[in-house]
Amino acid sequence: MPHKSTVSWNSIVSAYAWSGDLDQAKRLFDRMPQRDVVSWNSMLVAYSQNGHGDRALELFLAMDPSLQNEVTFVIAADACASQAALEEGIAIHSRASARGFDADIRVANALLNLYAKCGTIDRAKDLFERMIERDARDVVSWNSMLAAYSQNGHGDRALELFLVMDPSLQNEVTFVIAANACASQAALEEGIAIHSRAVFYGYGSDTLVANALVTLLGKSGSVEGAKSAFDRIRSKDAVSLNSMIAIYAANGSGEAAVEALRSMAAEGVSPDSITFMSALSACSHSGLLDLAWGLFPCIAGDYGIAPAMDHYVSLLDLLARAGRIDEAADLIAHMPFEPPVLAWTILLGAYNAMGQQGSNAVERSMELEPENSAHYVLLSNLKSPKNRGRV
Repeated sequence: MPHKSTVSWNSIVSAYAWSGDLDQAKRLFDRMPQRDVVSWNSMLVAYSQNGHGDRALELFLAMDPSLQNEVTFVIAADACASQAALEEGIAIHSRASARGFDADIRVANALLNLYAKCGTIDRAKDLFERMIERDARDVVSWNSMLAAYSQNGHGDRALELFLVMDPSLQNEVTFVIAANACASQAALEEGIAIHSRAVFYGYGSDTLVANALVTLLGKSGSVEGAKSAFDRIRSKDAVSLNSMIAIYAANGSGEAAVEALRSMAAEGVSPDSITFMSALSACSHSGLLDLAWGLFPCIAGDYGIAPAMDHYVSLLDLLARAGRIDEAADLIAHMPFEPPVLAWTILLGAYNAMGQQGSNAVERSMELEPENSAHYVLLSNLKSPKNRGRV
């Protein structure tokens, strides 16, 4: 078949893959009279980048080794990282080494990221040091190793590595990782020094870097410092908002959390599901039931976000602890999905605290809504041998 024909097939397969129609892409891939390395790599990356790392690995194993190139191994390593498939990743590393592809910095970085994601610090460190010997490290290599330390409970080692890194290689991602490492160690002084360096090198106004500083200050217990850093962010995003609200929640400042949500929404920063979970948590920590109760309808009504199970459970817990059992029971009875065990546990605990009144309340609810199975489940739990002596 002429090369031009294979190129045409590759273009069509890639078009379906990038549109998200992986099944059609695979059907066309299987029908190709002849496949080259571009054909295979296109299908591999389509699987890997669309959350199907397992299928990418299966395809990699079916590929003729003589067709595989450096890009093939980068994609395969990324697929392993997405699946935390360490054993398969080690095998791919061995195969890449046998072909001499591990000397390629793109392959080495992908393998480094794989070991970091799998939490195998020793393998990551060994690979990183071998890259030093070959003088083959770039900013991606350094950032991957920094992240390997920071994300696996070794913030101190991440900071040590950051300090020996060539400043000319550092970028905004470097400073974010370093700031997060400081946050994990509650190393406020070092974190402020890192932020000062970020400002010096022109990254002070970067939203990612600024968000990391807010988190650092919050985890170090400086709510006012975090708020000041938050206010200085020029281009706030949902992460900025979520970070600040989470800080308010951790410090029992429910009113401030809800006010931050409302003011940022007015400025055009769209809250997400995490934002509302943090705000409800802040209300819960502060005992602000009425504020949470008023916020809950806004999730769907004002922002078009379908409340998730965690949102319902958070509000349920507030109602139960406030002694508003009837409203708690009504909430669990009208959840748009099967209530989780935690929801029943919260409600059962509240009813147990009421003694016989709890059983009476459930029986009254059954009379009002005999078709609702939730009441029968709850009454069964209340009448169980474990709780019988209490009701």
